Amino acid sequence: MIYYVGETGRSFSVRMLEHFKEHMSGGYHLYKPEEYKHGIKVMLWPGRYDPERKTTVAEFLQNFSILERPIEDLAKLYRFYIAPMEYEIRLRERVEACLANHLYIQEGVVGELQDKGIRYNSRLDTEVPVQVFFEADARLIGIPAFLWS
Repeated sequence: MIYYVGETGRSFSVRMLEHFKEHMSGGYHLYKPEEYKHGIKVMLWPGRYDPERKTTVAEFLQNFSILERPIEDLAKLYRFYIAPMEYEIRLRERVEACLANHLYIQEGVVGELQDKGIRYNSRLDTEVPVQVFFEADARLIGIPAFLWS
């Protein structure tokens, strides 16, 4: 199941390091690993960017002894799928938004797994639609063979 769709023009190693630092410092949501691996989000920590519950690094450090093991377990659960695209940023943004929006509207666990409030840059009415095909060696739940962006 896909939890997050993100586009970057930077190297994958740089972007992964940024994600890792945010994850390890309490910037991102943390969920109970046992439930999360089944697509169920039981919040352990809201992260620093949650608009409903802002937290600080100091708060995170106060709770680190409780959160340390779940962070490690979550890091072991995550898998990253890369779709290299040699296109201009605007088209990459459109594909990112198209895929994320498709996941949001899925019924059941796929749609529920998606965090709400992430801003994506969808296709504008003035932009010509393009068809995007998805192919992977693994079964990616909720990902269709193609979408229009």
